[in-house]
Amino acid sequence: MDCCGHDHVTAPQPWVWSTPLVSVGAMLAGDVGRRGSTAAARTAEDASAALAVLRNSISVDVHSHGGSTGITSKAPPSGDLANAMRGGSLAVACLADVPDWPVLARSPEGRLAAIRTPALDELYRYHLDRLAWMDELVAGHGVRRALNATDLEAAHQEGEPAIIADVEGLDFLEGKLERLEEAHWRGIRHVQLVHYTPNDIGDFQTGVITHQGLTEFGAEVIRACDRLGFVCDLAHATEDMAKQAVKVATKPLLLSHTAVLGSRAMGRRRSAGGRSAPTMRGQSPRPAARLASGTSFRASIDTSRG
Repeated sequence: MDCCGHDHVTAPQPWVWSTPLVSVGAMLAGDVGRRGSTAAARTAEDASAALAVLRNSISVDVHSHGGSTGITSKAPPSGDLANAMRGGSLAVACLADVPDWPVLARSPEGRLAAIRTPALDELYRYHLDRLAWMDELVAGHGVRRALNATDLEAAHQEGEPAIIADVEGLDFLEGKLERLEEAHWRGIRHVQLVHYTPNDIGDFQTGVITHQGLTEFGAEVIRACDRLGFVCDLAHATEDMAKQAVKVATKPLLLSHTAVLGSRAMGRRRSAGGRSAPTMRGQSPRPAARLASGTSFRASIDTSRG
């Protein structure tokens, strides 16, 4: 089960997660056209240019769970993530712990949602367990933890895969800002405010609107994130929450994973009334609740201009 419900669920990337792993060079240059053909030669040139970009730049996957043996699986930490990153020439992955994972399930329609109210401290305990998993991954399985830009530069210079520790949904806080400070001390640097479980921070796209956007506690969380040095992520937040967050934030905000409503990246589906409506390519027809309007994107971009 994937926690995000976008087209990486229905259109997996075999060059990253399949076995055996395929390098970017092999993916781009190998067996695309007949050997000796003009198409193959052009592809080889493109591969060389792409690899040069990757060597000279720090590529970042801003939202990852580490694949089928990653942090949301029941598998112990292993070298799978490091091997996949090397195979895909990916420098950095924002590896996301999902604190509300224990209470999530899919509906018959395929929607992911919380199916019960978590017990007190249940999500906090699960979050701590996943942080321990991440510690073990870094300690012995070929990836570094990057805490700042200097760490990213060093890992890239030495050709070592790196992770930025991420939390998808601050449901584990339960009103306690000190837990945010603890997360920073444990190495987390990227936090997403909401996910699929109601919390006291704000409204999320697929849930019932209860806060009309960002709460006062949510504003305190954003201010604390800015003070502590987290990258604050608006993925899954409603448009009202995103716009209100922009007014509070003093540092750039991130909108890590979504799609723009009405964009050309979307296909079309036939609604019950016979009219054409958008859906993500490769997905079965369902409401586009996880899509973001251009307003949400513009609001997030505006925070990086100040």
